[in-house]
Amino acid sequence: MPGALEEAEGLYIEGKCKEAKPLFQMAAKEGNPRAMYFMSQYGMFQQGNSWFYNQEAKDWLLRGIEKGDPFCGITCMLHSKEEREDLSSKAPIWKEELEHNVEDPVSFQVLADFYLSSAHGQDKDAIQKGYDLLRRSAEMGYWKSLEDLGIFYDDLGKGPNDFAKANMYYEQVASMGIPDGIYRMAFLYYYGKGMKPNKEKGLYLWKKAAAKGHAGAAMTVGFLYSFSTQKKLLQEGFRYTKQAADWGIPTAIGNLANCYYYGKGTRKDKRLAKEWYEKASDLGLATSTMQLGVIYHEEGKDKKAFALFQKSANQGYAEAMGWLAACYHNGYGVEKDESAAHEWLKKAAGLGSKEAQVALQNFFA
Repeated sequence: MPGALEEAEGLYIEGKCKEAKPLFQMAAKEGNPRAMYFMSQYGMFQQGNSWFYNQEAKDWLLRGIEKGDPFCGITCMLHSKEEREDLSSKAPIWKEELEHNVEDPVSFQVLADFYLSSAHGQDKDAIQKGYDLLRRSAEMGYWKSLEDLGIFYDDLGKGPNDFAKANMYYEQVASMGIPDGIYRMAFLYYYGKGMKPNKEKGLYLWKKAAAKGHAGAAMTVGFLYSFSTQKKLLQEGFRYTKQAADWGIPTAIGNLANCYYYGKGTRKDKRLAKEWYEKASDLGLATSTMQLGVIYHEEGKDKKAFALFQKSANQGYAEAMGWLAACYHNGYGVEKDESAAHEWLKKAAGLGSKEAQVALQNFFA
């Protein structure tokens, strides 16, 4: 198996991820923790500044951690809020172990991720160390480090030169057949980062990445088309949103529920909307938890609605706080309590909710 794992890593580093997957899968099932790390990468996706990874990816990471794998440990600690506190004490041990993996591009990339994530833009030495490690790994041909260098300059974003460098690295990743490179290039074109905005080119690139199975690209196109007034584009947006939702991304699942609830690109179907809102809510999406509460309120099931509004409000969602205030004000699913209604409206208003600010003026001025 060491030979098969070595072959799999070589393929993965070159960007031949599909070809590498069955080899990693075989090694991981036989108990190889390093293979478990690579298996987790197939279920991870960066959404904005946060990371999402599906249940299978989480399971592989946790199994790798149980076997003491530093790749799994550092990755889980950096990208999972739930696990971060429990794992942070072990980070120095994992870091030291990776630093002894001389001339290993994967170790360099994971270490760079550790330094750059822990620096938070403040520790210049850590940032430089992370950057140097990415350079060394990229020089060894690792596509993930090339992409991370693109992200580094993209985030730096101090001028056209930074975005040009970001685009150069993304193009290299895309040329290796990695759809994430295409996905990231699309943002530069669509929003005009370091260049004149070209929305048409951005959409073309997102569609190209989606055709290669990139869930984030599919979700982006679906979301943008959901604002269209053209029936054909709404229908196309629905199909892209469904593609992303089937991959398991909470935001895409919530967006799909919205499509069914409001009839965007498909027929209105409150039953299906409810099913998809429940899935998104179970995955922690506060907006869908609130929308599920709205449906229960419409059905006259106000105790269930109140519990959902409360859950969403406790996650910090301002609109849900407004609904919770309405429950207390009108006695929906709970005893009337003007003091509680006032407090939740103030919290919502403090988070910028215009509706809550108006309600405060109308009811508590």
